[in-house]
Amino acid sequence: MSLFDDASLVLIPDGAKDGKLYSVKPTDGTGDFTFTRGSNLAATRVDENGLIEKGRENLLLQSNQFDTNWFINGTGTLTSGQSGYDGSSDAWLLSKSASSTYLSQSTPLSVINTFSVYAKAGTNTHLAIWVRNSNKGKYFDLVNGTIGSDFVGTPIDASIESVGNGWYRCSVTTNDASNNCRIYPADGDGDISGTSGSIYIQDAQLEVGLVATDYIETTTTTAVSGITEDLPRLDYSGGASCPSLLLEPQRTNIWLNSERVASWLLINASATSNTATSPSGYQDADTATATGTGEHPVYQNLPFVSGTTYTFSVFAKANTSNYIQMVFAGNLIANSYANFDLSNGTITASAVLTPKIEDYGNGWYRCSITATATGSTTNSQIIYLINSPTAPRSQSFTASGESVYLWGVQFEAGSYPTSYIPTYGTSVTRVNDFCSKNGVSDLIGQTEGTLFFDLNVTTIDANSFLFGVYGGGNEIYFRGLGSNVIRFIHYFGGTVAAISTPTLSEGRHKLAACYKNNDWVFYLDGVLVGSDTSGTFSGTINSISFGYTLGSVYQAFESVNQALLFKTRLSNTELAALTTI
Repeated sequence: MSLFDDASLVLIPDGAKDGKLYSVKPTDGTGDFTFTRGSNLAATRVDENGLIEKGRENLLLQSNQFDTNWFINGTGTLTSGQSGYDGSSDAWLLSKSASSTYLSQSTPLSVINTFSVYAKAGTNTHLAIWVRNSNKGKYFDLVNGTIGSDFVGTPIDASIESVGNGWYRCSVTTNDASNNCRIYPADGDGDISGTSGSIYIQDAQLEVGLVATDYIETTTTTAVSGITEDLPRLDYSGGASCPSLLLEPQRTNIWLNSERVASWLLINASATSNTATSPSGYQDADTATATGTGEHPVYQNLPFVSGTTYTFSVFAKANTSNYIQMVFAGNLIANSYANFDLSNGTITASAVLTPKIEDYGNGWYRCSITATATGSTTNSQIIYLINSPTAPRSQSFTASGESVYLWGVQFEAGSYPTSYIPTYGTSVTRVNDFCSKNGVSDLIGQTEGTLFFDLNVTTIDANSFLFGVYGGGNEIYFRGLGSNVIRFIHYFGGTVAAISTPTLSEGRHKLAACYKNNDWVFYLDGVLVGSDTSGTFSGTINSISFGYTLGSVYQAFESVNQALLFKTRLSNTELAALTTI
């Protein structure tokens, strides 16, 4: 009989919904895990297409039911049942009877936002959309598919995209507080003066971010899509064909406006918004270009705390230049820097820190530097535009149009870069992932058993709890000891015994450990790591978890490929075979 048949629980991450991670065995749902992370959309993952997927939310109510939560001004009229861009009859005819006719919805929002609507010319040839309070909007030509003049103020960006049959998706992006979004039938570019006419509209959306993403239908509440609050993250990083379960500790990105270079501080540099397709698959990456003579930094001033380790990361892609330099400025981490070659994906120089570069496909690399602060103050985290792979720290030169694409900056306390946390005006915290199953004593061996764990190691520290079972005064689990060392721990009757691994390299590893009275063994990658011939336990073991919250909180730090439980102690031969890479 195969080891799969012998296993009482088999977790191979390939099925999930909000708050639930499905096990492969048992098949009746009794082995499915409860999953929690938090109450925001800060988490991301790499999806099956190799793109960074975020959580998204349409903040409008009744996004295509314009006669409900929407207000129509100027004695205009709405007629439903019109032919839509998507082949449905869900579009609306918005007709004006006064120059002041518009459709609006209250939308209090204080961060970067994008308002979009699908529209088609009727007897009016133009559309105007406006985010009020920020007083920024645009006119759109619905006959020629072009962007017209500003409507009151200048937004960050505007877009018009043909979707066929005379329909266009029109959007404006603003960076100020808003209190409502408005849609105007317009007579021409810069002209809403007419007292008659009509346009067709469908599917409005207001979302946090720099671009209009795929439409999300709403009714009486807002609606979300993508990586939602408590959705397990099935991650395909590194071009994997099968996903792993991404479990991470709590982290905060304190870099403000992580995707908008123009909002950062720039010296001898300029920024152009939404010029390239980012690792998210949307055109929301910016171009940063060196100008003039001198140093060419783009940066923010952010706080350091002495003794704290920080990681500073950015997604970057070569354009007319192949190089960037990353620096912790000031005297906190003196003389630190690293140069990155964005053509070859290499680190070409570094000092006083730990650099890293990761390939995200399509010419994009995630570049990062890590170091420990020696003082407490606010200082600069800098990306320098440089023109040589061996450029010295803070290189000065006369620019000749050197430019790179930048997106997704992250500045976090920690010894390695975690998955990307988007920010749009304020710092954002992603809460730790927690996955557990309680009340399952029938799946766990009560007098003997085996735990198997297949994971991808990046950085594992002493605060990590990888995988284990517990209950009845017993705790049997894998835990990080620090510096990528893992311990198999068995706790019973107030006594703790542990077997530690050697330091693990970055990459994939397989672990298996057995428990039985006076018979404990731990295997790593096909090799016996250690054994223990002491220790007995009693009481009911009834819980399984990744992460641990009884007493102290130990967060999960891993990317899980597979986890198995057996209700028997496997033989050493079976353990060696099971853990061989």
